[in-house]
Amino acid sequence: MNENYPGWVKIGITGNLKKRLQTYQTSSPYRNYRIIYSIEHPEYKLAERRIRETIEPFAKSIKNEWYEIDEEMAKSRLNEVKDCWGEPLTKLI
Repeated sequence: MNENYPGWVKIGITGNLKKRLQTYQTSSPYRNYRIIYSIEHPEYKLAERRIRETIEPFAKSIKNEWYEIDEEMAKSRLNEVKDCWGEPLTKLI
């Protein structure tokens, strides 16, 4: 998240969260990107796809990995995917 873009959150995967955040900081002179929430998942690539599919109906707008969505709604959708892993996607929406 970046305070210059209120209401927008990035949904993506990485093997090293700290390093990923540092690469984003280099693109901002204010170094104001921050992590608001993260989950660990053993099937992270599949989980990312399911998270995107689950969050999409709740987003006002989507630009690549950036979603205009309420932070709490985004957190809830991430937890839902993690907690319901293995269930059909139709049960998550």
